[in-house]
Amino acid sequence: MAFEKEIKEAQKICDAWMKRSVTDMNYLMQLKKTGINWEKNYIAAIDQMLKANDFTGALATIEEGRQHLDIWFFEAENVYKKHDAFIMGDPRAGTKGICNAIGLKNDKDPAYVAVAKAMDKELISQTKQFKETGNLFNNDLKPKVAVLMSKLDTLEKLAKGSTGKLAAYWEQFSKDRKAYLNSMGNASATLKVNMAEQVIKVITADPQQWMAKVPKARTDNYRVIIARLESVPKIIALSEKNYGRVIKSIPAEMRAQFIFVGTLKSFETEQKAIVNGFTDAEDKFKTAIALIKKNFPEATE
Repeated sequence: MAFEKEIKEAQKICDAWMKRSVTDMNYLMQLKKTGINWEKNYIAAIDQMLKANDFTGALATIEEGRQHLDIWFFEAENVYKKHDAFIMGDPRAGTKGICNAIGLKNDKDPAYVAVAKAMDKELISQTKQFKETGNLFNNDLKPKVAVLMSKLDTLEKLAKGSTGKLAAYWEQFSKDRKAYLNSMGNASATLKVNMAEQVIKVITADPQQWMAKVPKARTDNYRVIIARLESVPKIIALSEKNYGRVIKSIPAEMRAQFIFVGTLKSFETEQKAIVNGFTDAEDKFKTAIALIKKNFPEATE
C-alpha cells in the first residue's frame, strides 16, 4: 500500500485522540449519573422537610446542596474545558487536523490525499465523537445545573415563607421556560442549517459552482453536514426530555390553577414549533447530502 507508513501513523494518532475524547465523555456521563441521583435524593429530602415544617433543616440542606452543585459543576466544566482546549488547540478535527499532526501540510501532496482517503470513516467518527463530548456538557449538564440551582432558589423562598407556593412555582416555571427556550435556541444555532441551505441553493442552480475555488473542501463539508444530520435526533430527544422535566416540576394541583393553564398551552405550542424546526433542518441536511452524492460522488467516498 502506498504511503503505508503515513497512514499507520495517522491511524495511531487518530486512535489516541478518539480515546481521549471517549474518556472525557465517559467521565462526564458518570458525573451526569451522580447529578441525577443527587437530584432525586436531595430535592425529595427538602420537600419532605417543608411538608414537615422543618424550615431550619430545609434551609441548611438547601445551602449544602448549593455547595455540592458548585463543586459538581466545577468538576464537569473543568473536564469540558480541557477537552475543548485539546480538540480546538491545534485543531484536531477533520482531514487537515490529522494530516497536520503527521507533518502533511499540502492538500495536493499525494501522501496527504492517500491519508485522507484511507482515514475517511475514522475521521467522520472522530468529528462526531468530539461533537458528542462537547454537546454532553453544553446541551445537557450545563442546563441541568442551572435548573437545579433555580429549584433550590425556589425551595429556599418556600422555606423562608417569603412567597406563597403558587407564586413560587410560577416564578420557577418562568425561569425554567426561559432556560429551555434559550438552550433550544443555542442548539438550533449550533446546527447551522444555513450551510445545508447554501449547498441546496448553489448545487440546484449550477452544481459546478459549489466549492469551485476549493474543491478539496467538498469532502470536509460533506462530513460536517453528515455529523450535523446525525445530531438532530439527539437534540429532538433532549428537547422533549427537558420539556417534560419542566412540566413535571410543577405539581398537578398547581398546573390546574388559572395562572398556569393558558401559559402551559402556549409553552406546548412553543415546544412543538421547536421540534418542527429541527425536523425541517433534518430534511434540509438530507437534501443537501443527496445532492452532493449525486453531483460529487468522489467527495463522499
